This record gives sequence, C-alpha cells and structure tokens, in this order.
Amino acid sequence: MDVRARRWARVSVGAGAVVLLLAVVSALVPQARACGGLSDRYPPIIAFELARDGRDLAALFGPPGACRDRMVAAMDTANVVDLAAFLPAYALFLAAWFACRRGAAPRAARLGVAIVVAAALADVLENVCLLALTPDLDPASPWLARLPWVTGVKWLGLGAAATVAAVIHARGGRWGRVGAALCALAPLATVAATIDPPRFGPVVSLGVAASWIACLVDAARRARVTAPAA
Repeated sequence: MDVRARRWARVSVGAGAVVLLLAVVSALVPQARACGGLSDRYPPIIAFELARDGRDLAALFGPPGACRDRMVAAMDTANVVDLAAFLPAYALFLAAWFACRRGAAPRAARLGVAIVVAAALADVLENVCLLALTPDLDPASPWLARLPWVTGVKWLGLGAAATVAAVIHARGGRWGRVGAALCALAPLATVAATIDPPRFGPVVSLGVAASWIACLVDAARRARVTAPAA
C-alpha cells in the first residue's frame, strides 16, 4: 500500500468520524414528533425526503398550528445542518475511501468517486427542494414535483456507490467478504425505499449505514498500514 493511498485512508477515517459524530448527536437529541399520524418508527427527515404528495406532507406536518411550526423549524434545521456539515462530510468520506482503494481496483474506484459526486450534488438539490417547500407546504408546489427525482438520484446513487464498494471489498479476503455483504444491503434498501417509500423508507438509512460502517472500518485498517522502508 503506497503512501498516497494511506493518506487517502486517513482522510476517509477523519471524514467518517465526523459523519459518525453527527449521527450520534442526531440520535441523542430529542426528535420532533410528527404532527399528522406518521409512524413513530419513520424518521421525520427521511419521511420528508421521500414525500410524494399532499397526504405525505399532512402525515408529517399535520394541520396549521404550533405542532406544524415546530416540525417546520426542525426540518429546516436538519436540512441546514445536512448542507453545512453532514453532506460534505459523507461525500469526502466515501470519495476518499474509493481513492485509497484505487491501487487494487482503479476503474471501480474512479467509478465510485463519480457516483458519490453525483449523489452529493443530488443531495444538495434535494435540500433546496425541502427548504423551498417548508414555507407553504403546498402539495401543488413545483418543488414537491421535483423532489422525487432528486431524491431518487441521491438514494439510488448511494446504493450504486455501495454496490461498487461491495465489488472492491470482495477482493479483500475474509474481511472483504464481510464488507461486501454489508455494502450489499444499501442497494437493496435504497431501491426498495424509492419504489415504496411508506414501507421501506423507515429502514433505508440503516442499509446505507451498514455500507458506510464497512468502508469506515476498512479505511481505519488501511490508515494504520506501515509504509514500506525506502
């Protein structure tokens, strides 16, 4: 493993640690409860991302009132944090991981980086749509019509990146096979959630998280590799 690959592995570990920290903080902070009957097991921000019509908005935000106002504020805060911190952190984490693996699979690594960039750009557009929706929550808004397209590109892109990661992992012996199996959960979850958001939306982030954990552990292992003597 060359010095450049090890450096990319360390970048991936650093960015992945930020992603993990943000995820832990998000889990510890009390979440606003949906105002219109949305299942408690459905994370509100994922439900908002996967909203398709007025019924989906109503299930999350409910009728006008104090509860809706709190939910709008919570969603806006989540999307601002996503744009400012979570999105750039996970994009750098994944791109750097693919970069650290390009020695063994250069074509797959380049493809992985390209997919991650496309998914991250779609995520930016997704946040733009969500922030544009909250002032009025109008079911006829063109922002709601655009949302499924950009959300689909983002989630399917993350699933595709995990698929490429699975191929790379599979070349790495016993641990690689474990990593490949974890990465394989992401495309299953993202495709299912895109097709049927009410049923599979609550678990889509778990599938993606499994693939990210596999990449983070692999990056940490590679970041510790000692450079060969000159």
